[in-house]
Amino acid sequence: MEGLDDWVCRTLAPGLPPERGFVILGRNELHRVNFDWSEHGGAVSNQPLRELDEVDAKAYLRHYGLTDPVALDEVYRFTGGYPLLLVLVRHLAKEAGGWEQVGALESSADRDRIATELLERILRRGRVAEVQAFLEKGVVARWFDPETISVILQISQDDARKIYDKLKRHSFVERHPYGLKFHDKIRELLLERLKFTSSGEYDRLTRRLMAYYAEKAGIEEPESANQTAKSSETPAAAKYEIHIHGPAQGVIIGDSAQAQQHFTENEPTDPQPRP
Repeated sequence: MEGLDDWVCRTLAPGLPPERGFVILGRNELHRVNFDWSEHGGAVSNQPLRELDEVDAKAYLRHYGLTDPVALDEVYRFTGGYPLLLVLVRHLAKEAGGWEQVGALESSADRDRIATELLERILRRGRVAEVQAFLEKGVVARWFDPETISVILQISQDDARKIYDKLKRHSFVERHPYGLKFHDKIRELLLERLKFTSSGEYDRLTRRLMAYYAEKAGIEEPESANQTAKSSETPAAAKYEIHIHGPAQGVIIGDSAQAQQHFTENEPTDPQPRP
């Protein structure tokens, strides 16, 4: 009913008698859909519904016929109690002909099917169709801002900002100190889908993001004969090979097994104190 949101916010809500109210259930917080809801102040109370705990998630699955203890443990671990994922797993079992056909979701094909259904649910409404490419590819980044979107999709900053503004309205993204991040379970599932669909594309996107972070950190490509020798020995190597380690903060790209760079100042090589 988002098409009626302006009327509900500006006409219906202010026109109610003081002792009356109403409840709106939805996937996104009202003020993220329409900032005008903030003008109602304390009259609007948000009550977020978090992931189901293990007891409730398993009770939900048992209600729909999953009773095997091992499968219950694995399905709960896979979904993390995230309601939308629980619903999608249940639909998968129904379409497959029963829980015994799904088992503990070890199959990459089953996981890919759930991830694809997840994308279709998120993108069902036309107003978010333009963010599909970033939902499919942007999961290589642990967090993102408009510039990250621009780099990953190779689009203009203006277009990237529009996608960022649309994404921040939705419950499957969360605030991050440097921008936004996908919900952990959503990112994990879509990242598996990307690897399943095209491991080559996953590698290309990861290298592109590595190069972007290297440039921001001021790390230059190796020079001189060493570069030529290395490129002739390993022609398919990534453009940047970053080996800077230390206890300071770093950047993780893709999953933790893919690449990890730590940026810190090098100790001076001469005995003179640094100015």
